[in-house]
Amino acid sequence: KNTSFCPSRKLFPFIAPTELDRKLRNRLVQGEVHDENAWVLGGVAGHAGLFSTIEDISIFAQMMLDEGHVNGVPFLKRKTIRHFLKRQAARSRPLGWDLTSPGGSSGKYFSSSSYGHLGYTGPSLWIDPKNKLYIALLNNRIYPTRDNKKIAVYRPLIHNAVIESFRGIQ
Repeated sequence: KNTSFCPSRKLFPFIAPTELDRKLRNRLVQGEVHDENAWVLGGVAGHAGLFSTIEDISIFAQMMLDEGHVNGVPFLKRKTIRHFLKRQAARSRPLGWDLTSPGGSSGKYFSSSSYGHLGYTGPSLWIDPKNKLYIALLNNRIYPTRDNKKIAVYRPLIHNAVIESFRGIQ
């Protein structure tokens, strides 16, 4: 319900500012795609510009865990989900997804069948079909500038802490 490219201006007060852009737009970027290439393309691109809420992302993640079903109702074919997650011949990863790797952004508890996606501005979604869990982080690492790289250190620690809290790991 709340996922789209190019959100309406009336939603801007509910959208966190992305960056104080001093190179191209010379203003605060808020409610529009951050990626410069996608911005030049009008805000719609396969790699950037999708706006969403934690509720919608949770529905999507659960749909992926449920192999294409939303509340028991088919939304995508199981075959389509499996195609999304199949490693591509020319690449080491599936279509649009990253896979777990030692020392990677997913942390140390996601199973080897897990997959995720990181947004340049900071958000991430990791899905673990084996353990039937997902973690979505909606954060902004680049406000006020893109020089902040700390999320690369903290994202796996946050993932670890969330899973530890559910499992009672000390």
